[in-house]
Amino acid sequence: MIKSTLLPIMIKAFQISDDVFSIVESIKEDIFLGILKPRERLVELSLSEKFNVNRSKLRKALMELERFGLVIIEPNKGAMVRDFTLNEIEQIIQMRKLLEEQAARSMSLPVTAEFLSDLMELQKQHEAAVTKEDMRNAFKLNKKFHDALHNLCENPYVVDLVKYFTTLLDAINSRMLFFGLIKNSPITHLKIISALENEDRDELVYLLSVVKMKSADIYYHEMRKWWANEEEQPSF
Repeated sequence: MIKSTLLPIMIKAFQISDDVFSIVESIKEDIFLGILKPRERLVELSLSEKFNVNRSKLRKALMELERFGLVIIEPNKGAMVRDFTLNEIEQIIQMRKLLEEQAARSMSLPVTAEFLSDLMELQKQHEAAVTKEDMRNAFKLNKKFHDALHNLCENPYVVDLVKYFTTLLDAINSRMLFFGLIKNSPITHLKIISALENEDRDELVYLLSVVKMKSADIYYHEMRKWWANEEEQPSF
């Protein structure tokens, strides 16, 4: 069962300092890129030295990451990167698909020429990063591209939920970077831009809720095969 799924959205975020926020974002990114692996221990002393902060600030960062469902903090054991069960992965993918569809149906169309120009510029930068195999920048630019899209949605509650489930799915998808599936993103981006230009909402819904989610479906089916050979699934 997913722990406190709606907590980050329904309760006001903790007040954290800029340096704690920076730590949170850095660890998030390392999880999303697969640098920090599922079930990997997050050693406070090492991380405090890495970020040059005291352990009190580091603990605040870890608590914030736990609040977003990315880290598990166990009494007397410390923190570790969260792993996801097969059922959790399936449920998160289902929610993301539903929310992406609703977001696309709620987007304000037509969009301005300026918006399309800005989106195309993000796409070009993203494609350049993918070509250079700069996965860190490719990830950041892909996020900016889709954040801009979601900001077209006129329902702020849907936007918040999309962002939350995107965070969870990004943590799950980290393992897919090794399959090179992120390299397909530029093609999808161009199709999305074309759908916006043509004010084709049905195509936009299809691209965001079906095509965009294919990589997650591939990962889910691969994990089903893997877990079929395991005695039990990890559960945290």
